[in-house]
Amino acid sequence: MDKNAFIDNLQQRIGQLFASVGPMVNPMGRDNPLRNLLQQSLSDWELVSREDFEIHQQVLLRTREKLAVLEKRVAELESAARTTRAD
Repeated sequence: MDKNAFIDNLQQRIGQLFASVGPMVNPMGRDNPLRNLLQQSLSDWELVSREDFEIHQQVLLRTREKLAVLEKRVAELESAARTTRAD
């Protein structure tokens, strides 16, 4: 769900909650102050989409795997270097 769809969905739900209290001025309109406030608040949070999050999660996992391989290789080289110096 993109950010605008999320804002529209949230605005609709809030509009439904306030419907029992009193009518809102065009709750689905783009010029609605509530929608504008929500959009500004969410943009301040710097949210990412689920898809972007999952992509970055996969990149991080691959990076950790590569780091583990490199750490093992460095340990092997250090061990070999110590053995060579001891001889």
